[in-house]
Amino acid sequence: MTPEKWIAAKIKESGLKIYFVAEKAGIDNKNLSATLNGRRRFKVEEFLSVCRALSLDPTAYTREKGEANA
Repeated sequence: MTPEKWIAAKIKESGLKIYFVAEKAGIDNKNLSATLNGRRRFKVEEFLSVCRALSLDPTAYTREKGEANA
């Protein structure tokens, strides 16, 4: 699972709207939408900002990814 798909799933689980998460993370809504729809990749800073906005530990992505591959 890519970081973009992981974040998209976490946003869906949270029930929040993409524009709200983008605003809270300080990211342009169109850029976040494009990222979550696979039209662009996350920059590291964006990934970390979105994780903070969702109160997620960014290392949870690598842990969950590792568990899925086990």
